[in-house]
Amino acid sequence: MIETTLPPSLEASLDGLTAQLIKSLGNNLYSCILYGSAIRGDFAARSSDINLLIILNESTTDAHEIIAEALAVHSNVRVDPLVLGRAGIKRNFEMAGAKFVSISRDFRILHGSDPFRGLQVDTNILKFLTEQSLRSLRMRAVRAYVLYSKERTQYVRFVNRMRTSIFSALSDIIRLTDSASDLPHDFSDRPKVIGEFLGTDASVLEDFLQVGGREKLSPQEIRSLHLGLYNLLSHAIFWMESHWQNGSI
Repeated sequence: MIETTLPPSLEASLDGLTAQLIKSLGNNLYSCILYGSAIRGDFAARSSDINLLIILNESTTDAHEIIAEALAVHSNVRVDPLVLGRAGIKRNFEMAGAKFVSISRDFRILHGSDPFRGLQVDTNILKFLTEQSLRSLRMRAVRAYVLYSKERTQYVRFVNRMRTSIFSALSDIIRLTDSASDLPHDFSDRPKVIGEFLGTDASVLEDFLQVGGREKLSPQEIRSLHLGLYNLLSHAIFWMESHWQNGSI
């Protein structure tokens, strides 16, 4: 079993929430999975959500109401739920392949069965989705800078929201190009690996990791982060266009 990095009080609250879901949903709860920062090791109590994948045998509005009530009762646990029904789950995994492949690398089963057993998604689809994700991240980075460069707390929120997506998408370039690659588990060890693989300066990722405990940044820090991030994402997209002939959009 993969251990979490949650504080003991949150671990106990999560146990209570899981127990209520099991009791209230009964046989309709196929699987309850913990993933995200609580598993990866970069959980921050002030800013991180607890990510739960809840898979129902039948995804109904009544079941959704039960989950909503359980989350309300355990509101001291800031949960970001992803709720799916088993019907069509293979197609869901394929259409959001990059996300579910990422989840399948680091997760802990809180209850039920392993939904990722036998999960296979076509590599070309994953390459397409990875490039799509990085193009979207670049657009969102520009939007955040244009909107929030003068609102320093808002830009910090953007960085905290996007950090995992940026690290994951850049890491997927390596995984999908070299299936034998052994990426470090901790995000703090990845900037050098990503930079060397793509042949560029990825030190802005180290700066992103330092923002987690900050409430605001200076205008100079924001400009530096934006410049480094925009250049890195642009280089990554160009790299994919050059190396993934079937993956370009």
